[in-house]
Amino acid sequence: VTEATSIFAEVSYAISETTRVSLEGRFISEDISTYDNRRDIPVGEETFDFFTPRATFEWDMNDNSMLYATVARGAKAGGFNSNAVSEDLRIFDPEYNWTYEIGLKNTLWGGRAIVNVAAFATTWEEMQINILDPLGGPFTGTLTANLGDATIWGFEAEGSVLFTENLSMDFAASYTDATYDDGTVDERFTRGNDFFPPPCDGTVCPVGADIGGNDIERSPDTQLSLGLQWADTISSSLDYYIRADVGYQSDFFADPINAASAPDRTIANAAIGVNMDKFALRLWARNLTDEAYVSSSLQIIQATSNNILGTFMGERRTYGLTLSYTY
Repeated sequence: VTEATSIFAEVSYAISETTRVSLEGRFISEDISTYDNRRDIPVGEETFDFFTPRATFEWDMNDNSMLYATVARGAKAGGFNSNAVSEDLRIFDPEYNWTYEIGLKNTLWGGRAIVNVAAFATTWEEMQINILDPLGGPFTGTLTANLGDATIWGFEAEGSVLFTENLSMDFAASYTDATYDDGTVDERFTRGNDFFPPPCDGTVCPVGADIGGNDIERSPDTQLSLGLQWADTISSSLDYYIRADVGYQSDFFADPINAASAPDRTIANAAIGVNMDKFALRLWARNLTDEAYVSSSLQIIQATSNNILGTFMGERRTYGLTLSYTY
């Protein structure tokens, strides 16, 4: 059972006609209680309090460009391990992060182009990571504890261009470096038995399952997208468009020990649409090249067997016709 109380406040101030600052903050108090139905006993009750502030600075450099900077703190509530045998592991604390971002928003070419760029960094503290209960048996499963930190930084850009009255383009690009900090450990990978030894054997990964310096799982470093669209009006009540877009995502590690990875992928889509009064008809195709790719992954830690890496395949080539009505 969770009961949450929150107080929020915000203040903004215009330093000049072109410069503004704002401060906001939220205080959250979460009272969490849990009960173990299997053993028919209460596990405990705990109140987690945290404060998440945010500061924003904006400067209108000219009529077409604005520079901004933000600093914000985020938090994720703690909780309980109802299956923990060790008393000191029955409660885990909140995790926190500080995010810093600076960017530039631009309107160019007489309003026909928009280009936004930003750089960001996040420091992640007291990460909630799965561990093993040292006093638990083979069927206890994994617990959650605050065992590590991570650092994320990167760049991103997005925008759109209207080349003519009919032809437009939109694009997005990002680079992200997301790694666990030194000293972070994922103890799940020390699990093993007589038939399936633990994967961290000193060759695949350190015996102690130290993941410091490893990439955070399911975090591709590069993502790109590009779309082109031709649109025209046939009459006052009839118009059409033709669109094609392509997206690229680099490879990524599928687990925190960085032993398995999913390859990069490039996916192309297309669509043709007609709008008439309140009706819209759209013929579309996704994954035109019928790319076989891994969309996500999940590490499954079994209590008495080997660790399993589950993979989820993305949608193959798909066509469709959609008719909609707006009223």
